[in-house]
Amino acid sequence: TTQAQTLDFTPLLKTLQPDENKNATHTFVMTVVDKQYQQKEISFSFEIKADVKVTTDKAVVWTSFAVLKGTAGNLEGASFIVREQGGSDKQITEVTKNEADGTFSALITDLQPGKTYEYQAVAGEDEGSVETFTVAQPLDVPNLGFDGWNESAGYIRPDGVNSENREYWESGNQGAKLGSVTLLQSTTDKVSGEAAALLTSKFAGLFGIGAFSAGSIFSGYVLSAGTSGATLSYGQLHNGFPTKLNGWYKYEAGDIDYNGSGKDKGLIYVALMTSTQIVSSPLSGTPVRFNPKASVVFAYGELVINETVGEYTDFTIPLTYYKGMMPDTGTPVYIIIMATSSKDGDVFTGSTSSVMYVDEFSLDYSFNTECLKKTEYSGLTPISIKDNQ
Repeated sequence: TTQAQTLDFTPLLKTLQPDENKNATHTFVMTVVDKQYQQKEISFSFEIKADVKVTTDKAVVWTSFAVLKGTAGNLEGASFIVREQGGSDKQITEVTKNEADGTFSALITDLQPGKTYEYQAVAGEDEGSVETFTVAQPLDVPNLGFDGWNESAGYIRPDGVNSENREYWESGNQGAKLGSVTLLQSTTDKVSGEAAALLTSKFAGLFGIGAFSAGSIFSGYVLSAGTSGATLSYGQLHNGFPTKLNGWYKYEAGDIDYNGSGKDKGLIYVALMTSTQIVSSPLSGTPVRFNPKASVVFAYGELVINETVGEYTDFTIPLTYYKGMMPDTGTPVYIIIMATSSKDGDVFTGSTSSVMYVDEFSLDYSFNTECLKKTEYSGLTPISIKDNQ
């Protein structure tokens, strides 16, 4: 359809009820797909408040920390009681209060993946229900040290977790090999371990047909690659909530000799998503680039390298979470980690002299203020419950 659509939720609202003595949040997700199979998700929620003095609301949970929430008619004496299941209580009295809507919240840290925690909202002598949450155990990201690589088939994780035995790490090699060039290869010029990844931007041509191609490595897989271009799936199942990507790189920035001018730039980025994201670089037609503001993306961080760095240099990329986008507990989480020797290589712009080395990546899951700076939780004071575990 090309016409405006109107949806009336009034009859539905009459059927939504609180969950016994707890507030209930009903979230709806609408997915719209166009003729090119590009999709956009729109989500919205209705919150139904229970008629009780105190409610314990659903916690927002990362991998090592969580935000506890409660609602009370009178916020005097508002606090939380929290404990590891089977452990001792810790009372959290340092809470942030919102008098306008009667809510209060607290940020607790030093949680352990795989553990279940109990918590309860309290206001004076009134108590809410006891609720639980379990901290998810992140799936391992294999070969973060880039010690193993198959130039034609990417890197297949050895434990068989990937569906259809697909690669975990991929590159532009499948398409570029038609032009007899290799964009990504293993190198012994490394920081530590057995090897590092060498990314080289080149022109990949065959029988007069070809295009500029950036050296890249990404967590995902190739849907199609050939003389007409490439379509890629970005993201691998992870189910964790990292706050930083650390690693090492060095970079030679060449002069742009395809579709532009000036110095080329390198790019390393990391994003968390609720589904994979499809990107494409057709030789004719409109490219679909990775969009860090897409509705499926809820955290993102990047490092743009705009000069030559001749020696291996360590980096830290904080993941910044987006306001109102943190998914509910149990929602699948996908991670995309990307490094490329030409930042705009996906639109065939860059330098055939650009080279990037990457090695010894790692993910950090501990709390830091940077990760919440763009969320509704940016002002909360972290409180450790480590002594109660």
